[in-house]
Amino acid sequence: MLPLEITAIESTHLYALVENGVAESRFLEYKQAIPGPNWSRDRFLATAASFANDGPGDLVLGITCDAGVPTDVTGVEVDDVDAEVLRLDQLIRDNFDPPYHQHRIQPVPLDNGRTVFVIRFSLGYERPHRIGSKGHIFGRGAAGKVPLDMLQVRNMILQGKEYES
Repeated sequence: MLPLEITAIESTHLYALVENGVAESRFLEYKQAIPGPNWSRDRFLATAASFANDGPGDLVLGITCDAGVPTDVTGVEVDDVDAEVLRLDQLIRDNFDPPYHQHRIQPVPLDNGRTVFVIRFSLGYERPHRIGSKGHIFGRGAAGKVPLDMLQVRNMILQGKEYES
């Protein structure tokens, strides 16, 4: 997770991730593309659900990486940044069971005219969250998203009840 309030993130912070070789972790993941032809909607939702279940963390869209280490801040090309923020938000809100609303999306403009989207996830209040009504449940491991087994799901539910008390 980037050590900044999400609204304070600027392109210089993103370039510093590359310069300093800040690798992906349980709390930070990079993707070169946004969900669409180059990156499937289901894989995006699985990554988002892993953060919702085992957050907090940041998913940064528009950074290329090699073996989990960022190599370039390329951004993504979109016609309407606000419409893309709304589309990403609706993908998350409409496809989780139970619904998840503890995320924020920050577009970060680049000098090349492209945009990086940082999605900050907080721990879901009603976790575990699954994708759709019959989908898998994912959590975070050292290398990114991992499917959870029933014991992990049960423990997550029990922790949630303790959290709500």
